[in-house]
Amino acid sequence: MSRTKDKHTLNEAFNFSFRINALGGGSGVFRQLYTWNSTAQVDIPWLTEATAKRLDIMYHGGRSGRKWCSPMVEDFLEVYDEDTLPYNPVIQAVIPMLWDIFGANWTARWNVLAAEYDPLENYSMLEELTDDDTTITHGKTTTRTGSVEMTPEAVMTVESSVYAYDSSSPSPDAKTVSTPEGSNTTEYNDLTDTEGGTTETEHGYTKTRSGNIGVTTSQQMLLQELEVRKYNFYTSVFEDIDSVFTIPVY
Repeated sequence: MSRTKDKHTLNEAFNFSFRINALGGGSGVFRQLYTWNSTAQVDIPWLTEATAKRLDIMYHGGRSGRKWCSPMVEDFLEVYDEDTLPYNPVIQAVIPMLWDIFGANWTARWNVLAAEYDPLENYSMLEELTDDDTTITHGKTTTRTGSVEMTPEAVMTVESSVYAYDSSSPSPDAKTVSTPEGSNTTEYNDLTDTEGGTTETEHGYTKTRSGNIGVTTSQQMLLQELEVRKYNFYTSVFEDIDSVFTIPVY
């Protein structure tokens, strides 16, 4: 059947029936997004098959199913003829557009809300320091070589005398003169004394600091935490889809 210029609701554009979907059949925006993802293989961590069904019920049945379609969706419906086209061009063309426009933003929002942190701790720092290895080598070397020769030069003389009977003057009796011959030599062989060693030193420490830096009170931080938790991720996704699929005045 051919479409006319009459306005269509979002449920009409997707042939969505709340009764059928509540019982487990049919599909809406999120089920189609999930089906497209199984082919495109993009990462949508917050969208599973079961989640898609429940989101369709909330979005089509409780929020936007009866809203008028945007002009872009109406234009796609104009060229849709169930007798000649095997697919709904709204689903085939516009569903991938949602991810092109909002995919990166949705993922960033989801990751922020899924992040784990301590609401009363706004200061966390890890400091690691390791010195480079230090090598110190020290030593002492002593080398002696050569020889020492000692040659005596002194002459030693020994004399003896005797006294005659009733004589007051001695008479030489004997004289011995000793003259050293030869020499004394002290030799030193090559001698090397070595002292040395190696010292290796490595220093390191890890320091962790955490807590409140003191510029915000615990009460203020808890109030900010409550404000963050008031943010509803799925409601924000609904608003993004509305901006593409529906008109702002109903």
